[in-house]
Amino acid sequence: MDDEKALAAVKQNAVGLVDIEKTPACVATQEVEGDALPEDEHPRNWTLRRKWLAVGISSLLTTIPPVASSIVAPALERIRNDLNITNKAVEFLVLSSWQLTFNCGPFILGPLSETFGRVAVLQGGMLWFLVFNLVCGLSRDTGTMIACRFLAGFGGGSGVATGFGVVTDLFEAHERGNAVALYNIGPTLSPAIGPVFSAFVVEYSTWRWSFHAITIWTGVVLLGSVFFLQETRESVLKSWKSLDIQDPQNFQMPSPMHRKSAAKLARFQSQLVQAAKKTPNALLRPFQMLGKEPAVQALALLNAYFYGIMMLAVAIFPTLYVPVYGQTISIAGLHYMSLALGYLGGGYLCKFGMDKTYNHLRRRLGGPDQTGRPEFRIPLMIIGSISVPVGLFLFGWSAQNTWHWIVPDIGAFVFSAGIMISIQSATNYMVDAYTEFSASAIGATWFLRGIAGFTLPIVSPYLYQHLDLGWGTSLLAFIAMAVGLPAPLLLWKYGEMLRSRSNFSNI
Repeated sequence: MDDEKALAAVKQNAVGLVDIEKTPACVATQEVEGDALPEDEHPRNWTLRRKWLAVGISSLLTTIPPVASSIVAPALERIRNDLNITNKAVEFLVLSSWQLTFNCGPFILGPLSETFGRVAVLQGGMLWFLVFNLVCGLSRDTGTMIACRFLAGFGGGSGVATGFGVVTDLFEAHERGNAVALYNIGPTLSPAIGPVFSAFVVEYSTWRWSFHAITIWTGVVLLGSVFFLQETRESVLKSWKSLDIQDPQNFQMPSPMHRKSAAKLARFQSQLVQAAKKTPNALLRPFQMLGKEPAVQALALLNAYFYGIMMLAVAIFPTLYVPVYGQTISIAGLHYMSLALGYLGGGYLCKFGMDKTYNHLRRRLGGPDQTGRPEFRIPLMIIGSISVPVGLFLFGWSAQNTWHWIVPDIGAFVFSAGIMISIQSATNYMVDAYTEFSASAIGATWFLRGIAGFTLPIVSPYLYQHLDLGWGTSLLAFIAMAVGLPAPLLLWKYGEMLRSRSNFSNI
C-alpha cells in the first residue's frame, strides 16, 4: 500500500508534465542564474585536490578516444588483407572516418553539456564510444568497420566537448594556462602513443586486440568516474540546489528514499524542460560563432590545418620507415615517439611558459589594475606557428634524401611541438575570450578539425605520389606559413576591437 502511495506521489509531484507549475520541479525550470551557490560549493572554491581530481579524471577519459583514433595506422595493411580491401582510399577511410564525428560531435555535445552538465554528457558519450569500439574489434567486413569507427568517434568527442568546459568551471583566467596545458597533454599526446602500442600488438598478436585493449581500458576508467567525478557546471549545480530533496514540504513521500527518488525525477524533468527551451539555441551557437566571430574563424582554421598535419603524419609514418628504411612494423612504430616527444615538449613549454608570459604581460600592459587579456596568450602561438613549417621542411627533405632516420625524427619533433604550442595557445585564447560559451567556441573549431583530419590522410597517398616526400611536405609547410602566421599577428593587433563588437565575448 505504501509503495502504491509513493508511486502515485512520484507521478504527481515529479513527472506531472501537465501540472508542472504545481510541482517542485518548477523551481528548477525557472532561471536560477541570480541564485548564488554557497561559497564552499562553488567549483572555483573547491580545494586544489578536488579540482585536480576532476581535471585528472576528465583528462584520462578524454585521452582514450584519440588513442583509438590512431591505433589502426600501423594495422592498415593487416586490416586490408583480413577485410579484403582493394581500394587505397577505402583503406585510409578506415583511419579517417573516425575524424568526422570525433571532431564534429562537440558541436552537439558541447552545448548539451552546458544544459545537462559535464558529467552526464562525458559519461554517456564514453559509454557510446565503448560499445561501438567493441564492435570494431569484432567486425568481419569493411562496411561494419567503417560504420562503427564513424559512430564510435561521436561518443569519443564527448571528452573534447566537456573537458575544456571543466577547466573553465574550476579555474580563474590567471590559473587556467597550467590547467589547460596539463589537461591537453594526454589528449594531444595520445594520437602518437596509440600507433606505438598498436604496432607491437599487430606484429606479435592481431589487430583486433588493439581495439579490445581500448575497450577494457575505457570500461575501467568509466567505472571509476561514476564514483569519483563530480559535476562542475555552475548553472547545473544551481538548478540541483534549488530542489531541496530533504524538505518534506517539497515531496510528500513516506520515506527519505522515496523523497530522493522523486527529487531525482523532478530534477530530470526540469532539465528536459530547460533543454527544450535552451538546446536549439545552444546547438546553433557554435555555427553562429564560426560564421560571425573572426577570432573563432582564424583560430579554427589554424587549429584545423595543424591537426590535419598531425593525422597525416600518423598515416604516412608506416609508408616511410617500412619500405624506405627497411624496418619492421614494430620498429617503425617506435618513430611515433618523435611525435609524442614533440607534443610532450610543446606541452611542457606551455605549462611553464603560458601563465608566466600571461602574468608578465598583464603586469606590463594591463594598466593600473593589471587587467589580463586573451591576447596575452598569443606570443607562444607565434613561436608554435613558426616551428611547424621549419619542422616540416626538415622532415620532408631529409626523408626524401634518405638521411639517417634520426633527422626526419628531429623534424617530426619540431613540427609536432609547434602544433602542440599553437593548439594550446589558441585554446587558451578562446577559453579566455568566450568564457561562458567556451565549450561552443571550441566545438566550432573542432568542426573544421574534423574536415581536415578526415581529408588530409585520404589525400596523402596521392599527394606524395605526384610530389614525392620533399616537395609534398614543402607544400604543406608553405600552407602552414600562410595559415599559421597571420592569425596570431592580426589577433594581437585587432583582438580587443573584435571582442568589443562580439555578442559572445564577456571581456
